[in-house]
Amino acid sequence: MQCAAILSHFNVLEEFGNMSHKKLDEWIDTLEAGFRENPNPSLVDLSDLFQKSRTQFLSACMGAAIERLYPEYMEQEWADCTRCGKKVYRKRMDKKIVSTMQGAFELERPYFYCRTCKHGFCPLDEKLGVSTKRHQYDIQKRITQTAAKAPFEESAEIFQELSGIPIGNHFSHETLNAVGDTATVEMVIPDADEITRRIDQMAVNETELPVLVVTADGAHAPTRPKAPRNTKRGKGSYHEAKGFRVYLFDSADRISHIASWHQIGDAVNLSKAVQIISDRIPRDKVR
Repeated sequence: MQCAAILSHFNVLEEFGNMSHKKLDEWIDTLEAGFRENPNPSLVDLSDLFQKSRTQFLSACMGAAIERLYPEYMEQEWADCTRCGKKVYRKRMDKKIVSTMQGAFELERPYFYCRTCKHGFCPLDEKLGVSTKRHQYDIQKRITQTAAKAPFEESAEIFQELSGIPIGNHFSHETLNAVGDTATVEMVIPDADEITRRIDQMAVNETELPVLVVTADGAHAPTRPKAPRNTKRGKGSYHEAKGFRVYLFDSADRISHIASWHQIGDAVNLSKAVQIISDRIPRDKVR
């Protein structure tokens, strides 16, 4: 049985290798076309050419890897409903454009529909953890980090420039808002072990402890209600937004960020958030 499993795994790798070589040849053809247009490229020119064309090769490899690693899910005819457990027969083969950090490719997989509980599902999507959106979680993670530090349109432009993957500013906006809707102060603020680790890194010696600094402020922020696509949003109003930042400072003029949090709420809401981080800070390690 073990030998059979090893041979099966070897066959999967061999098939994947053959598919990759074919796609590599196609990518090389693209590079050759670029070289004909610019026979004496600079290092920057070469880098730009590789950046623009690499997703053609890598996305094809991603699709080939899925086909070779999960053949039973690609050809599945029967499946247990993920809601009621009833065994259902495949309704059709569904195509979905999947966009990852390696590029976009078409994923065709079996789709099942349970008439009992009126639930449709794709077992391969659940196995792979495929997002219902076109852009997958690896992209969502990175665009969230970018959108949190720059305006949405600018963050989308920066992301495309660095990755070669086009992302609309609406997607970055929606993705960041989705994270904000589910994030809580308990999730955002580091746990006690992580805070202690950061404090220990700042400690010069046992007698000279780092200074703990807490700043807090508030402002009236304009907000507007959501609206369906292609319709005007309602009249906006101002709400109090409060927040705080906690960091460390030492005699060497080093500053180390510990945590920050802001929310729309009153002083009571802010006090509760401050109390949460206060409970996680070891008082004997700071001044």
